[in-house]
Amino acid sequence: MNYLYNYLALLTRDEIARTGALRLAARERAVLDALIAVRSEPAPDREAVVRSLCISSTHFDKVCSRLLRQVYHAIVPEGGIALLYDLNRRVLQNNFMHELRRQEKDLAGADVAERARFYMASFNLMGRVSRSQYNEKLMADLAGQYHRLMPSPDNAVYFEACMIGAMIWNAAALGSNRSVRETALKRLQANAVRIGPHIGPLARYKQYQAYALFFAQLDEQPAERLKYLELAADLCRRHPDVFEEEERVLAECKIAESHYFNSSDLERAYRLYARQFRDHAAILARDYYHTTKFIQLAIIRGRFGRAEQLLRQRFGLHLSSAHQSIGTMGAISWAKLMLASGRAAWAKPYLDFGFTHNRKNFFVQYEIELRLLEAIYFALEGMDEFVERLAEKNLKYLRSKGFTLATSRYYPWAFKLLVGFIDERVHGRELPPQLARKLEEFNEGPAALYGRLLQAVRLHGPVPPAVQRYDKGAHTAPP
Repeated sequence: MNYLYNYLALLTRDEIARTGALRLAARERAVLDALIAVRSEPAPDREAVVRSLCISSTHFDKVCSRLLRQVYHAIVPEGGIALLYDLNRRVLQNNFMHELRRQEKDLAGADVAERARFYMASFNLMGRVSRSQYNEKLMADLAGQYHRLMPSPDNAVYFEACMIGAMIWNAAALGSNRSVRETALKRLQANAVRIGPHIGPLARYKQYQAYALFFAQLDEQPAERLKYLELAADLCRRHPDVFEEEERVLAECKIAESHYFNSSDLERAYRLYARQFRDHAAILARDYYHTTKFIQLAIIRGRFGRAEQLLRQRFGLHLSSAHQSIGTMGAISWAKLMLASGRAAWAKPYLDFGFTHNRKNFFVQYEIELRLLEAIYFALEGMDEFVERLAEKNLKYLRSKGFTLATSRYYPWAFKLLVGFIDERVHGRELPPQLARKLEEFNEGPAALYGRLLQAVRLHGPVPPAVQRYDKGAHTAPP
């Protein structure tokens, strides 16, 4: 509806309560109360809200604009960069960009140190936005503004490493990894040449992280990835005065993620994540990426209650507000939990949510997972003919995105396995050796979750004993 509604929709109950202490004119209070009343509606009728207030649309917009500043102050009284961080972590990209531009205008008369701080913080936050708001030109401009204010040999290394990392993430989201591989590698190698003894730990850290991301997304080499992640984490440990606590925590989370993706010891990966979420709960409260990985590990290890607790705590507001990226991420995780814990019927609403809000295949990774989870859902429901049609259609879709049996280790094979299970059960045909070997590969890393689901389909009903352990609260109804 507008920036104010977007923000209100993602506030917790305690945060909404803080707005009650705002000193507002009668008209302002009426508008705020009206928007709070509809904040749980994914697409409220703006004109209906305006009519109920008996004011013009122009007046409504002006009041909302004034209220936005006041509500921001109630939630983030420090304002400034703290507010930009808050908006970025809530993944409110339009609000974030609007506030970034507003703050930049207000900084015209500020001193050099304050302006430099703003440009560095804005640059770093821009590297965290979703691909819909990713803007390499704007990032380069922010970097240039900072360098003019605070020139240093470190800047070129630091900013280039960050921009390479953002480019890799963007390519991964679009499913265009191969097309940028050579470009990313050349840029990484050229940046590495700049690093001499005079380059500080922050710039080195960003270069290590960029290399780790390259070996995760564009050139899968688990050992190389872990090597660079360990080098980055070691810098954080040796320079606690240079790195903020959040950066140190995220460095450790990336190591946990690497063990999850590339190790058969998934319990170790779970424990590494559990330690960070126990010791640094506040820092990770809005880190949806690593929360999702922890949830998936919890599901794989059969800790359904922990997974459900995290889903309710971290994704409830994003689902109720129909947030496109985080809401879809949460819906996919809920669907996985429902399917893995023997509650397949409850998975369908989450799959429907995901398809609806991942419009036009906005995130290719989400689209692929939704299609695979949908096929698994119908397989568990016993709709064999429909599953075969879905598999054929989705294999064509995957080929259009560059995922084939020859080039992809998992996704196309999962659909082949679903069809193979039907042949095995209905026609008595033995699973071909190639598919049997491939099924074994679905026992490692993040594929282990799909391995559990595929085994459930093969058994046509019960979840395999390895995941048939329920924690307290695992059977409560989803939101």
